[in-house]
Amino acid sequence: MVYNDVYDAGVATTSIDGTVYKMGDVDGDNTVSILDATTAQLALVEKIELNEIQTAVADYDLDQVDSIADVTMTQRYLANN
Repeated sequence: MVYNDVYDAGVATTSIDGTVYKMGDVDGDNTVSILDATTAQLALVEKIELNEIQTAVADYDLDQVDSIADVTMTQRYLANN
């Protein structure tokens, strides 16, 4: 996986195997929404399991650990847009 400091309409993006994804877009619909934050939270409390790409884009702060900090960053993005 390759992380980029590329921004699209104010949201960070990452390139994984040549495809660009928006950070925080856990459901893969090319839009960051509250559903993405909720999905990431459900994964954190082990109610659902994310695939490799979902796990990567859920890691909003790029520290290679999905945490509540990542969800908070997604929520902050949503609050400001």
